[in-house]
Amino acid sequence: MKPELILQQVIDVPSCALGEGLHYIPQKQLLYWVDILKHRLFKLHLPTDKLEIHTFDEAVCWVNSTNTGQLIIGCKSGIYEYQIETQSKDLLWQNRQAANNIRLNDAKTDRKGRLFFGTMDDLEHSALGNLYQLTADRITKKVDENYTVSNGPACSVDGSRLYSVSSSKQIIYSFDIYPSGQLKNKHALINFPKEYGYPDGITVDCNDNIWVACWGGGAVLCFSSNGQLITAVDVPAPYVTNILFAGDNYQEVYVTTATNPMSELEKKAFPDSGKVFKFLSNLSGIAEEPINLK
Repeated sequence: MKPELILQQVIDVPSCALGEGLHYIPQKQLLYWVDILKHRLFKLHLPTDKLEIHTFDEAVCWVNSTNTGQLIIGCKSGIYEYQIETQSKDLLWQNRQAANNIRLNDAKTDRKGRLFFGTMDDLEHSALGNLYQLTADRITKKVDENYTVSNGPACSVDGSRLYSVSSSKQIIYSFDIYPSGQLKNKHALINFPKEYGYPDGITVDCNDNIWVACWGGGAVLCFSSNGQLITAVDVPAPYVTNILFAGDNYQEVYVTTATNPMSELEKKAFPDSGKVFKFLSNLSGIAEEPINLK
């Protein structure tokens, strides 16, 4: 079956300067995302469309959750356990490079619940970003390096491979994940088509296809697990940042976008830029594992 997405709805929420970090909690039917540049966290209850917006004093780059339901947020200064009711933060990992304009950018768990997260040069000049792993024992270790803009990552359905995006190099890498969590055999799986801009956030569907948001390309692309382009789906916004399968059967596909690089003329041409778009898929995604923390 060839993967297809059909645009169903532009979600009626405030526009984001840099929408990112989609996360879904199925037990509560909650969809989360962030606006990195405006320091905002969005929480949307899908059945009722009830929206909450939480504002921070620094960039909040992604949101995830643990096996006990605790929210985890990645901010410029580090990773925190976040109590949404009291808006209190408890530090899990400190970003000691924050003063050097290095911030967090994207994160995803593997099938064991190990969190992989990347950092990037906020000025997008130097390859000072890294890829890290947070273990169940709350130990953080660097597992890859030399990223100007680290994006993704995502994990294959069977948990044997991790995909990591170097946006500036327009490459999506594949690693083998060993049972210990060690990454080996890094290689370039996808050399991103230049006509679609730069690869940004990624996810996989139940057939192990890799879906990629196109920054500057106004689309999401679908690749097979061996890196072959299968299809392209237009998004009515040029700067597409993240993609996520959600809903009861994981056939709802949510896509975040950005307005930050756009001119006023571009904003008039694409008035829904910065919004969240909802598509319906003929294929299901799969549930992401919560972060496994002791």
